[in-house]
Amino acid sequence: MSYVHLTTSERVKIETYPELGFSARKIAGRLGRQTFGHWELDTVVSGRGKSKGCVATFVERKSRFYLAVPMEDRSAQSMESAIQALHLYFPLETFQTATTDRGKEFSCHERIRDTLGVPMYFADPYSSW
Repeated sequence: MSYVHLTTSERVKIETYPELGFSARKIAGRLGRQTFGHWELDTVVSGRGKSKGCVATFVERKSRFYLAVPMEDRSAQSMESAIQALHLYFPLETFQTATTDRGKEFSCHERIRDTLGVPMYFADPYSSW
């Protein structure tokens, strides 16, 4: 199997599917690093031992403020609990948007959007942007 690298102009725009959230490409140009409150979320899972430690990482784009919150496992319920716990410690305007990868732990995006009012965007598959 071989892969072909596409230039930016050749990439096909990802369609928006309600069950998958919104593509981060739609907002990338608008956000930049001018305003505070746009976060990037991810998980880090230990590959050692039986416990498989897991943390949720939160990076604010403008200030590059970094937080790591311990999680029980890599489930959507654990991620939702971590997001809600973090949301309690900051003023409401601290969280304007969240951008994530398409991991299974972010399948809670609709509940987060509905309960906290934070729109969640997803990076394009197999992309680091």
